[in-house]
Amino acid sequence: MRIYSVLDAVRDDHHRILSLFNQVLTPSKDQKKRTDQYRDLRRELTVHTLFEEETVYPRVRGTSIFDFFAPLAATHHKIIDTYINRIDKLPVGSADWVKLVDKLRFESATHMMVEERELAAVLKGVPMKARSRAS
Repeated sequence: MRIYSVLDAVRDDHHRILSLFNQVLTPSKDQKKRTDQYRDLRRELTVHTLFEEETVYPRVRGTSIFDFFAPLAATHHKIIDTYINRIDKLPVGSADWVKLVDKLRFESATHMMVEERELAAVLKGVPMKARSRAS
């Protein structure tokens, strides 16, 4: 039986978040639906950041990989937060809103790619003791 690892959980979250970005960026005349999708995306980004800080990073703290990755992750999180704060001030679906959500997707995807690449060796095979995030 295959063990569900921390890396598996990280990748599952990343796929869920990227799927939400695709939903949010799909043009729709239903503003309520799009607003709800964006709210779901924001919630998933927040929950994922907490998951990283409470479950992922403590398991790699003290390694040379963490020493390299931690400042980079902190910078990515600040950039992502900045985009979210700017997006929140715009009308959902406006051209500027779409442009910033797309930039947020790029920044998030970059963070996810680097995270998976840099932390894979340390997290692969490390079992999840308990799923600490709501799915």
